[in-house]
Amino acid sequence: MVFVFKFNLTTITSYRSILWYSKYNLAYIGMLVHTYELKAENERDNNMADFIKYTHGGLKTALSLANNFGDITEIRVRINAPLIIKTVAGEFFITAAGFKTDKPELAYKPTSTDIEQTVESIAGHSRYAFAEEIKNGYITMLGGHRVGIAGKCIIENGNITSIKNITSLCFRVSRHISGCGDKVLPQIMKSEITICNTIIISPPGCGKTTLLRDIIRLLNNKGLNIGVADERNEIGGNINIGCRADVLTSCPKADGMKMLLRSMCPDIIAADEIGSLKDIEAISEIINAGVKILCTAHGYGVDDLRKRPSFMALLDMGIVERFVVLGRSRDNVPGEVLGVY
Repeated sequence: MVFVFKFNLTTITSYRSILWYSKYNLAYIGMLVHTYELKAENERDNNMADFIKYTHGGLKTALSLANNFGDITEIRVRINAPLIIKTVAGEFFITAAGFKTDKPELAYKPTSTDIEQTVESIAGHSRYAFAEEIKNGYITMLGGHRVGIAGKCIIENGNITSIKNITSLCFRVSRHISGCGDKVLPQIMKSEITICNTIIISPPGCGKTTLLRDIIRLLNNKGLNIGVADERNEIGGNINIGCRADVLTSCPKADGMKMLLRSMCPDIIAADEIGSLKDIEAISEIINAGVKILCTAHGYGVDDLRKRPSFMALLDMGIVERFVVLGRSRDNVPGEVLGVY
């Protein structure tokens, strides 16, 4: 694992941003930029194996033969459309023989049978057991990998109850990168025994869940009890995040955070991708109870959160003490910490 770190104090260039940070008393700590090798070679192979064992037909053959693609982040499977593998370096079409190509007409085109049999395997041949996830458009696999689903929604009484005639799958790789939070953790520690209330912000695919997971592991090592509201089983996901982590899965985040507060006596409560008004209300309750929060949110910076009514209320309370902003490097590599505020 290779880590390169540097500091730069030139991130805030917008006069509007300066006024905003001043108004909300957010001390600009500095830009903590880091790039790292996202996976050791054997870890890449294991991730591919996690997906391949569930696939079928020509899709299985093409992925089984594919190799040397670097750090895979997504696999896009669509009926009668070119098979795509997305990596840190870019995306490629994949031929039936497992070779990458920039010509879509040469790519393997998965069939409806490929996709239906793959979904059956992922669900353990019991879609009923995954009905709640499927109606929300995804299935979470072992290891925290998530498979997005698109197709025909079944509506009953105005509510989505399932998805059938599945036409697209998006395999998203869950990455466990031990040590990626080493340089971030000191920036969010309030003392040796507690953290600042912290939100990690990034656009999709830039490492917020990966960073959250590693910070949870590091806080475990400091003797802190962490309740994890893991709605989609992506944080724990059968990955060891520490002996002091209490993980509540398959429960809406807001309800899960409140349950952990009442039942597990945590020092910190962590959750991924907060955003609803119910989430914000739960966070307010948690902080008022004297428990710290460590959460992630979609966005390109703190200003993005400010534009959303639910977050505006949270920020106006002044109870979030640190923001960690992630993005991509100039080389388009995800997982770069652009600023800590």
